Amino acid sequence: INDFVFFLQRWIDLLDIILWNLGAESMREWMSLFSKYDIGDTIFWDNFTLINNPELQNYTGTMLFDKEWITAKKTVLFEKWILTSKFYDYKNALKEWLQYLGNSTVSNIELIGEPSKNYLQGCRILFTNLMAFHTVDESTWKFSLNGEWYILENGKKTDYIKNVSLSWNIVELFSSIKAFWDDIKTDGNFKVPSMSFKNQTLI
Repeated sequence: INDFVFFLQRWIDLLDIILWNLGAESMREWMSLFSKYDIGDTIFWDNFTLINNPELQNYTGTMLFDKEWITAKKTVLFEKWILTSKFYDYKNALKEWLQYLGNSTVSNIELIGEPSKNYLQGCRILFTNLMAFHTVDESTWKFSLNGEWYILENGKKTDYIKNVSLSWNIVELFSSIKAFWDDIKTDGNFKVPSMSFKNQTLI
């Protein structure tokens, strides 16, 4: 069935997969989800921004230097989901005739979007857990993950269900974001709000 879905926490693990595929070398060698895209291409939804921010305080990824001991710099990866940068080490920056950017590694990830008071409107499902992220297919980027969920009625939890599966494609999933809440969840090196998604496939 297709329905509206609201993730409480574990969608961060799916965001992590996006980050794994933003390395300049893996993109250049066609080993990345984003190899067919260039800087300036629109990939996802158009109303939020993703930043690699080593300057955020009180997060586990706060750092003065990246992994090559270059001064770490705040870098916008997606500006309203237009691809604006990659993770460049010194070698790959030179290959693209770029001045080294100081963003060879993931530091703190900050997701910025316009919050909506109606982020739960139409949502019937609240996921509380997703498991088996290793099952994501690295060639097609499709996944089928087991989870636990609540059924929502007018934004309130009713029934609790175990052993449900969410099946989709990573890019299509992040292109189906419905809205953001005004909360900010901190999980290690992530500063992100809760999200609601639409038109997902549930088994």
